[in-house]
Amino acid sequence: MRLLVVEDDERVLAALRDGLLRHGFEVACARTGAEAVALATAPAGPAPEVILLDLGLPDQDGFKVCEQIRRHCAAPIIMATARADVRSRVHGLNLGADDYVVKPYSLAELIARIHAVTRRGHLAADEPAAGTGPAPHVLDAVGVNITPGVGFGTHGEGYFRLSVTAPDARIAEAMKRMEKLSI
Repeated sequence: MRLLVVEDDERVLAALRDGLLRHGFEVACARTGAEAVALATAPAGPAPEVILLDLGLPDQDGFKVCEQIRRHCAAPIIMATARADVRSRVHGLNLGADDYVVKPYSLAELIARIHAVTRRGHLAADEPAAGTGPAPHVLDAVGVNITPGVGFGTHGEGYFRLSVTAPDARIAEAMKRMEKLSI
Protein backbone atom coordinates (compact mmCIF):
# COMPACT_ATOMS: atom_id res chain seq x y z
CA MET A 1 0.00 0.00 0.00
CA ARG A 2 1.32 3.44 -0.97
CA LEU A 3 1.39 6.05 1.79
CA LEU A 4 2.23 9.74 1.71
CA VAL A 5 3.61 10.85 5.06
CA VAL A 6 3.54 14.62 5.58
CA GLU A 7 5.76 15.52 8.57
CA ASP A 8 8.27 18.34 9.04
CA ASP A 9 10.10 16.91 12.08
CA GLU A 10 12.99 14.85 10.66
CA ARG A 11 13.25 12.52 13.69
CA VAL A 12 9.55 11.75 13.72
CA LEU A 13 9.53 11.31 9.94
CA ALA A 14 12.53 8.94 9.94
CA ALA A 15 11.07 6.77 12.73
CA LEU A 16 7.64 6.67 11.14
CA ARG A 17 8.99 5.93 7.66
CA ASP A 18 11.22 3.12 8.99
CA GLY A 19 8.37 1.55 10.97
CA LEU A 20 5.96 1.70 8.06
CA LEU A 21 8.55 0.26 5.66
CA ARG A 22 9.14 -2.66 8.09
CA HIS A 23 5.42 -3.39 7.89
CA GLY A 24 5.45 -3.56 4.10
CA PHE A 25 4.17 -0.12 3.15
CA GLU A 26 5.57 1.96 0.30
CA VAL A 27 6.30 5.39 1.79
CA ALA A 28 6.68 8.75 0.06
CA CYS A 29 7.56 11.70 2.29
CA ALA A 30 6.75 15.41 2.21
CA ARG A 31 8.14 17.97 4.66
CA THR A 32 6.02 20.98 3.63
CA GLY A 33 2.42 21.59 2.70
CA ALA A 34 3.34 22.58 -0.86
CA GLU A 35 5.31 19.39 -1.34
CA ALA A 36 2.41 17.34 0.07
CA VAL A 37 -0.14 18.91 -2.28
CA ALA A 38 2.19 18.37 -5.26
CA LEU A 39 2.77 14.69 -4.42
CA ALA A 40 -0.88 13.95 -3.61
CA THR A 41 -2.26 15.59 -6.74
CA ALA A 42 0.46 14.80 -9.29
CA PRO A 43 -1.07 13.43 -12.50
CA ALA A 44 1.99 11.26 -13.18
CA GLY A 45 3.26 8.52 -10.91
CA PRO A 46 1.43 6.35 -8.44
CA ALA A 47 -1.12 8.16 -6.30
CA PRO A 48 -1.03 7.65 -2.54
CA GLU A 49 -3.61 5.26 -1.17
CA VAL A 50 -3.53 6.90 2.29
CA ILE A 51 -2.16 10.26 3.42
CA LEU A 52 -0.81 10.79 6.95
CA LEU A 53 -0.89 14.54 7.56
CA ASP A 54 0.74 16.54 10.34
CA LEU A 55 -0.91 19.90 11.00
CA GLY A 56 2.15 21.90 12.10
CA LEU A 57 3.95 22.40 8.80
CA PRO A 58 6.53 25.15 8.15
CA ASP A 59 4.93 26.76 5.09
CA GLN A 60 1.18 26.44 5.75
CA ASP A 61 -1.26 24.99 8.21
CA GLY A 62 -2.17 21.34 7.75
CA PHE A 63 -5.88 22.21 7.68
CA LYS A 64 -5.28 24.26 4.52
CA VAL A 65 -3.24 21.39 3.06
CA CYS A 66 -6.10 18.98 3.77
CA GLU A 67 -8.56 21.25 1.93
CA GLN A 68 -6.24 21.57 -1.08
CA ILE A 69 -5.59 17.84 -1.28
CA ARG A 70 -9.25 16.93 -0.80
CA ARG A 71 -10.25 19.05 -3.84
CA HIS A 72 -8.21 16.78 -6.13
CA CYS A 73 -7.60 13.50 -4.33
CA ALA A 74 -10.00 10.97 -2.81
CA ALA A 75 -7.33 9.07 -0.84
CA PRO A 76 -8.15 8.74 2.86
CA ILE A 77 -6.43 11.36 5.02
CA ILE A 78 -5.42 10.60 8.59
CA MET A 79 -4.38 13.68 10.54
CA ALA A 80 -1.48 12.66 12.80
CA THR A 81 -0.70 15.63 15.00
CA ALA A 82 0.10 16.95 18.45
CA ARG A 83 -3.05 19.11 18.45
CA ALA A 84 -5.22 17.26 20.92
CA ASP A 85 -8.04 19.74 21.47
CA VAL A 86 -11.55 18.74 20.44
CA ARG A 87 -11.98 21.84 18.28
CA SER A 88 -8.99 20.88 16.08
CA ARG A 89 -10.18 17.27 15.79
CA VAL A 90 -13.69 18.29 14.78
CA HIS A 91 -12.39 20.93 12.35
CA GLY A 92 -10.05 18.42 10.69
CA LEU A 93 -12.77 15.83 10.28
CA ASN A 94 -15.18 18.44 8.92
CA LEU A 95 -12.58 19.57 6.36
CA GLY A 96 -12.35 16.08 4.91
CA ALA A 97 -9.95 14.07 7.06
CA ASP A 98 -11.09 10.48 7.45
CA ASP A 99 -9.44 9.98 10.85
CA TYR A 100 -7.48 11.93 13.42
CA VAL A 101 -4.82 10.55 15.75
CA VAL A 102 -2.98 12.51 18.43
CA LYS A 103 0.78 12.26 19.02
CA PRO A 104 2.28 10.39 20.66
CA TYR A 105 0.58 7.33 19.18
CA SER A 106 1.71 3.75 18.81
CA LEU A 107 2.76 2.47 15.41
CA ALA A 108 0.38 -0.49 15.89
CA GLU A 109 -2.56 1.88 16.41
CA LEU A 110 -1.60 3.97 13.38
CA ILE A 111 -1.36 0.87 11.18
CA ALA A 112 -4.76 -0.31 12.45
CA ARG A 113 -6.22 3.10 11.53
CA ILE A 114 -4.63 2.93 8.06
CA HIS A 115 -6.25 -0.46 7.49
CA ALA A 116 -9.59 0.81 8.84
CA VAL A 117 -9.79 3.80 6.47
CA THR A 118 -8.82 1.65 3.50
CA ARG A 119 -11.47 -0.95 4.41
CA ARG A 120 -14.10 1.80 4.37
CA GLY A 121 -12.74 2.96 1.02
CA HIS A 122 -13.06 -0.52 -0.48
CA LEU A 123 -16.67 -0.75 0.69
CA ALA A 124 -17.50 2.44 -1.24
CA ALA A 125 -15.20 1.72 -4.20
CA ASP A 126 -18.08 1.55 -6.63
CA GLU A 127 -19.02 5.18 -5.86
CA PRO A 128 -17.41 7.91 -7.95
CA ALA A 129 -15.46 10.56 -6.03
CA ALA A 130 -17.26 13.90 -5.82
CA GLY A 131 -16.76 15.78 -9.06
CA THR A 132 -15.38 12.80 -11.01
CA GLY A 133 -16.89 10.20 -13.28
CA PRO A 134 -20.57 9.86 -14.06
CA ALA A 135 -23.05 11.56 -11.78
CA PRO A 136 -24.31 9.28 -9.02
CA HIS A 137 -27.90 8.16 -9.18
CA VAL A 138 -30.52 9.75 -6.96
CA LEU A 139 -32.82 7.69 -4.79
CA ASP A 140 -36.24 9.28 -4.48
CA ALA A 141 -38.44 7.63 -1.88
CA VAL A 142 -41.33 9.14 0.08
CA GLY A 143 -40.35 12.67 -1.00
CA VAL A 144 -36.77 12.28 0.21
CA ASN A 145 -34.06 12.57 -2.45
CA ILE A 146 -30.69 11.01 -1.58
CA THR A 147 -27.63 11.37 -3.76
CA PRO A 148 -24.96 8.78 -2.81
CA GLY A 149 -21.43 10.12 -2.47
CA VAL A 150 -22.50 13.77 -2.38
CA GLY A 151 -23.14 14.12 1.35
CA PHE A 152 -26.62 15.63 1.40
CA GLY A 153 -30.22 14.91 0.66
CA THR A 154 -33.38 16.97 0.27
CA HIS A 155 -36.81 16.78 1.78
CA GLY A 156 -39.37 19.34 0.75
CA GLU A 157 -37.74 22.79 0.89
CA GLY A 158 -34.88 21.77 3.20
CA TYR A 159 -31.74 19.72 2.95
CA PHE A 160 -29.85 17.52 5.36
CA ARG A 161 -26.34 16.06 5.60
CA LEU A 162 -25.88 12.32 5.39
CA SER A 163 -23.50 9.65 4.26
CA VAL A 164 -24.97 7.13 1.86
CA THR A 165 -22.89 4.55 0.05
CA ALA A 166 -23.90 2.97 -3.23
CA PRO A 167 -24.68 -0.36 -1.46
CA ASP A 168 -26.95 1.56 0.97
CA ALA A 169 -28.77 3.12 -1.97
CA ARG A 170 -29.19 -0.26 -3.69
CA ILE A 171 -30.73 -1.69 -0.51
CA ALA A 172 -33.11 1.26 -0.22
CA GLU A 173 -34.07 0.92 -3.90
CA ALA A 174 -34.76 -2.80 -3.40
CA MET A 175 -36.95 -1.98 -0.40
CA LYS A 176 -38.82 0.62 -2.46
CA ARG A 177 -39.46 -1.98 -5.23
CA MET A 178 -40.67 -4.50 -2.63
CA GLU A 179 -43.03 -1.89 -1.19
CA LYS A 180 -44.57 -1.35 -4.66
CA LEU A 181 -45.05 -5.12 -5.02
CA SER A 182 -46.78 -5.27 -1.62
CA ILE A 183 -44.77 -8.27 -0.53
